[in-house]
Amino acid sequence: MQKKKVGLYGGAFDPVHNMHIEIAEKAVDQLELDEIWFLADKNPRKKQQVTAYKYRLEMLRLATKHNKKLITDVLSVQKTGATHGIATLRQFLKDFPDHEFTIICGLDSILYLEMWENYEEFINNTTFAVIKRPEYNLSDFDNLINKVSQQSLVIKYNFIKITPNVLSSSLLRQNIDKLNQYTHPDVAEYIRLNRLY
Repeated sequence: MQKKKVGLYGGAFDPVHNMHIEIAEKAVDQLELDEIWFLADKNPRKKQQVTAYKYRLEMLRLATKHNKKLITDVLSVQKTGATHGIATLRQFLKDFPDHEFTIICGLDSILYLEMWENYEEFINNTTFAVIKRPEYNLSDFDNLINKVSQQSLVIKYNFIKITPNVLSSSLLRQNIDKLNQYTHPDVAEYIRLNRLY
């Protein structure tokens, strides 16, 4: 029996914007994933101020409702964890033994893979879908692959082919006049109604 292929896309999503959605849709198409599960962190690491979780979760729901393959708020584990790390992965592996998981992350994130808690479990149990970043060198990624291979670990990965873009959530928070241009219309309206930024 063929396993269900699921992408795990974590982050603050403060707010979710069009590039997040494009990355997810490209991953579905290029990697032939059955679904993408968006994992909004309740208390994202390295972020001192963040919009309340309930608002970010609702924005994700609004941004993904048009595509049945993009899923928000699948399990309680997505809401209870401060951030989504090894505990979330272990829970998913336990609850969904018939699923194959792919971690969607930027090159800037995977370069610090060895600093992830129990990173060996991620390497052994998932594939990585990597988004290239213009400011990061691919040779550093090659160095990481070679380094972990010395520990008899093999990183399974694919690059998501997507046009580089400087769009970011922080940029949107500073330029809310661009919401209509870079977010789903329902997300932009929700932000205005709730005066989030």
